[in-house]
Amino acid sequence: MLGSDWAIYLAALLGPFVQEDAAVLAAASAGTMGHANPVLMFAVTLVGLAASDVWKYWAGRLAHRSRRASKWVADPRVEAARERVLKRLGVTLLVARFVPGTRMPLYFACGVFKAPFLKFFALMVATGALYIALAFALFATLGRVVGEQVRAYAPFIVIALVATLLGVSWLRARRKAR
Repeated sequence: MLGSDWAIYLAALLGPFVQEDAAVLAAASAGTMGHANPVLMFAVTLVGLAASDVWKYWAGRLAHRSRRASKWVADPRVEAARERVLKRLGVTLLVARFVPGTRMPLYFACGVFKAPFLKFFALMVATGALYIALAFALFATLGRVVGEQVRAYAPFIVIALVATLLGVSWLRARRKAR
């Protein structure tokens, strides 16, 4: 593999730490448009998603050590939310995977709520694989439907999608800060 080939896989591995949706779309584009091995790109992207999601969970577990977090968890409303999340962990993680902006708080909450790690991890990997598979299928289908014409414009489309996702994330963060 050439140096640039490694850069594509490195971006797929580290991209989820910056913006998950953009990383998945870029990986699906690269994998289905012939810029990278699709199987390897899928696997590397899934590893990146898993690593990105696991640190959010463990940050929540470690937050439990603070007095402020312990007091917050003891609140009856938070306790009720904890029970709902833990009782329906699979559905919660599936929804979080497909609704942008919910992953970080829900994965962090799973750690704070002390969701069983192995169950959390298995469900998180399963939903991540489903999400990546759907993105790859979408890009592959678009490629077949539109044909060779899309190959010329695909990089620009992906760049526009990634820029849009990053812009929306930035605007949300800025709006929250106000």
